[in-house]
Amino acid sequence: MARYSSPREIFGQIVLEITTRIGCGVGCRFCPQSRLASAYSARGEGRRPEHLMTLDTFAACVERLPAYVEIDFSGFAEPWLNPDCTKMLRHALERDRRVRVHTTLQGVEISDAAVLAAVPPDKIGWFSLHLPSRDAGLERFRIDGEYLEVLHLILDARRDVKLVYHGSGVDARVENLLARHGIQLTQPRRTHTRAGNVICPTCKR
Repeated sequence: MARYSSPREIFGQIVLEITTRIGCGVGCRFCPQSRLASAYSARGEGRRPEHLMTLDTFAACVERLPAYVEIDFSGFAEPWLNPDCTKMLRHALERDRRVRVHTTLQGVEISDAAVLAAVPPDKIGWFSLHLPSRDAGLERFRIDGEYLEVLHLILDARRDVKLVYHGSGVDARVENLLARHGIQLTQPRRTHTRAGNVICPTCKR
């Protein structure tokens, strides 16, 4: 099964971070994908471990969680690169669980965006969108008409979204869309070095 960690406290709330798959096509330069894949494969004990979390595995995790634990769709991969991610989200919400969402919107289709847009505000503890950088090579985003439409739908429907980006600024097409929504970004997110994958004097550890 794909990876999940033990519940931990984030900003005063106990959450369980879930990685819905091993291996992320977004390929953020600061994310230790190769280290994660090597460590995960080593746990297989001669068997090839599953690289996509199944809905059944997710449901089993939810069943064992105390009600006060929020389910955090984040981890070490874009959650929606698992095609069952929206089903997992619905499963959690149908069981009256609070969730958190951290997404690049890669893999999110229009139908998925409609579900994300409709999550009740009292059921979502945090919703952040990682926007594509204008800096070449920092990430691998597919920015096409569907991506821009999905982003538009989310921004149009929700006022609780936190927007983050890395590098010198966001992609020009995204910047234009934000401007149409009256959104002006101020400064990039401070880079968090995960597993020591980024070496710089200003990186958050």
